[in-house]
Amino acid sequence: MKLLRKASYVSALAIVFSFTYQCSSSKVETSQFESSTAFKVEPVVFQEWYAGLKVGGTGINVFVPVVNKSDDIVIDSIYFRNLKGKLAQKNDKYVAILKKPFAKLYLYNS
Repeated sequence: MKLLRKASYVSALAIVFSFTYQCSSSKVETSQFESSTAFKVEPVVFQEWYAGLKVGGTGINVFVPVVNKSDDIVIDSIYFRNLKGKLAQKNDKYVAILKKPFAKLYLYNS
C-alpha cells in the first residue's frame, strides 16, 4: 500500500511539472520602434468642444506641431482617446477634428 501511495504522489508531481514547465518557451512579440525620427513633434495641444445643440455633438480639436519634416514623409491620421481622425496641414501644424459618437439618451416615464 505504501508503494502504491508513493507511486501516485510521484505520478501526480510529474503531471504537475509537465503542465508548468512546457517544452517550448512562450514567445512574446515586441514592437521595434525607431530610436530617432527624421522630424520633431513639439508638445501636442488639444481642446474639447461642445456644440451646445443636441444635433451639434461634442468632439476634440487636436493640434500637432511638427518641425523639420521632409516632403517625402506623410502624416495622415491620428488616434487619440479612442477616436480616429484625419490630419490636415495648416501652416506648421497638423490639425484634426475628432467628433465623438452621438450618444442617445432615452427617458422613460414611470
